[in-house]
Amino acid sequence: MKALAPFVIFLLLFLNSLCLAAQDPTGRDLPPKPAPAKTPPKTTKPAPPKPKPAATKTAPAKTAPAKPRSSPVATARLLVTGIPNSAVELDGQTRGIIGRDGKLALNAVALGEHQLRVNADGYEAWTGAVEIKAPTTNFAVAQKKKALTGKLAIQVNQPGTEVFIDERLSVKSIAGQQISVDGLLPGDHRVRAVKAGFRDWRNVVKVTAGEATQVEIVLVPNLTPEMVRVPGGEFVMGEDSGPRDAKPAHPVTLSEFEISRREISNRSYKLFVTATNHPAPNPQLSGWQGANYPAAQADNPVAGISWEDATAFCHWLTQQTGARYRLPTEAEWEKAARTVSNAYQSVGLVYEWCQDWYDPNYYKRREKVNPPGPAQPPKLKKSKEGPQRVVRGGVASRTGSRLTPYERNYYFPAQGRADIGFRVVREVKP
Repeated sequence: MKALAPFVIFLLLFLNSLCLAAQDPTGRDLPPKPAPAKTPPKTTKPAPPKPKPAATKTAPAKTAPAKPRSSPVATARLLVTGIPNSAVELDGQTRGIIGRDGKLALNAVALGEHQLRVNADGYEAWTGAVEIKAPTTNFAVAQKKKALTGKLAIQVNQPGTEVFIDERLSVKSIAGQQISVDGLLPGDHRVRAVKAGFRDWRNVVKVTAGEATQVEIVLVPNLTPEMVRVPGGEFVMGEDSGPRDAKPAHPVTLSEFEISRREISNRSYKLFVTATNHPAPNPQLSGWQGANYPAAQADNPVAGISWEDATAFCHWLTQQTGARYRLPTEAEWEKAARTVSNAYQSVGLVYEWCQDWYDPNYYKRREKVNPPGPAQPPKLKKSKEGPQRVVRGGVASRTGSRLTPYERNYYFPAQGRADIGFRVVREVKP
């Protein structure tokens, strides 16, 4: 009991303090504290309903008709019969080689029309259409043997020569190279070679199957100028309204003759220089270097040559060809200029030597038939270097005006000039 007394006393004091805490300062009991108010749970106002969109009238959807299911492409088997080892193409694609038994089977080939090509060495290529039908299509190809051919191996001594085979096939030669023409049928073939300034070469060559026939073509320079025939008859020579030495106009009758279509070229004149060792044209007047003319001027008129040089050329040409060539008379030159100059291949490039001596008063004699010109050169007070020969024509680029057929000019026969060349006349045998 003594042990419990302090505990009881402590308990009583504790309970008394609790009671004192529940009174105000006057000793009155305090009212009990109200329980804390519970916070109501937060509530959210429901969102106002969204207005429904106005209904739109729509046309009823059309139902597309169902597509029929495509059936797989039907295929077939193509059996090609042909020459063994032939290559077979179908629609442009290689499909195989025909076997030793002469057959090739192509499987899974679509039905319908196809393009077939069959090719074999020694045979002509076969091309055509084939219709494929199920289940198996047999197709025999009629292949033809190629004709056995030969070839020509052609060697030409002049580059730039055009060679014709049977007047159909044309090839051109290159310096130092052989021309090979393949695929020629066995037998005779006509071969012709052509180059300006040279005689045409012609021959018949036999071609042998499987062989190369050698052909050597040697072109020979053409000494014969291309000529234009001038008919005989009367024409009026001179011009009353022209220069004093071209008066009076008078009728002249000439026999038929031929005149060269163009002036004598550098190429032709070189043949003369080489064959006769005649002096080459003056280099300062002609552009020649030694006995060679400028490479690009082979067909230009030779210039820088004297009347005497031109006459020597005519004598040499006569000896080489057997026909008589000479310079034209003044009357012949004028008639050709009036009647056939449209057939010339060149005009107005140079003046041209004529055969006649120059006499300013010669027309007053009115010689009517084949006038040869003065027999002797006249004595002219103005000529300090001797008599002169007639030159006709002119250089169109210098005159600046149209050349006239009646104008007469002259120059010293032993001298050359950079603007004087010549044509030739070939006499016509009666």
